[in-house]
Amino acid sequence: METQKGLVVTSEVFTISDPPLAFDSEGVSVVFTPTTYAPILEVFAPDCAGSNPGNVLFTDSPCVRRWQALTVDSGQTVTLENNYASPPITCTGTSCAGAEVPEALYVSKLDVASGSVLQVSGLNVYYTGKLGTEGTILDGSSPYTPTKLTPTLYGNFNETIMVGTDGADVARFNDAYCSLSGGTDYDPLVDWNCDTKIDAEDRDQFILNWPAAGIVDECPCILNNCP
Repeated sequence: METQKGLVVTSEVFTISDPPLAFDSEGVSVVFTPTTYAPILEVFAPDCAGSNPGNVLFTDSPCVRRWQALTVDSGQTVTLENNYASPPITCTGTSCAGAEVPEALYVSKLDVASGSVLQVSGLNVYYTGKLGTEGTILDGSSPYTPTKLTPTLYGNFNETIMVGTDGADVARFNDAYCSLSGGTDYDPLVDWNCDTKIDAEDRDQFILNWPAAGIVDECPCILNNCP
């Protein structure tokens, strides 16, 4: 196993789970070569698909991690699973209360070679670069098409690159500010650090990236650890 230039999955290594806890997945390419096992790849980044109409990926996110590349070689079948919930980046007191956010697979480059199968098992797959689909990508028995995301900075929720004057981005943050996961106002795409609450840390990152944006400066509700 080599973690500097890549990670090759052989018959001795057939399950990968929660890599961000051990190393930075951004610089790692994973290649699944044919084996006698059925490899499993655990997804580990929060899935913002349900609230992401702009199809964006925040390159400054500390928790939405992607593999540099994922390759499934000819003759191999790889199954995605979400058996282990990745913990929030920070969690204190009651601030982690709320519903668990589902997870997804993020990659820069995805290559499913001819004669290979990637089974997504009801999970979403996102890529930001090149997509090779000579093989088969399935969700159960149905064909599945991964979604391409545009890399950008946090706060550019709708991909316009006009956050300073874009009322939609500002309104989206303001509507979700000071909410907890599981609440009606919680928006996982606005939760920059994936800590299940949208508070001053998320607001500070928004302002750092887009200082001209006029977002709220006071919490509109009473919430633990919210200014």
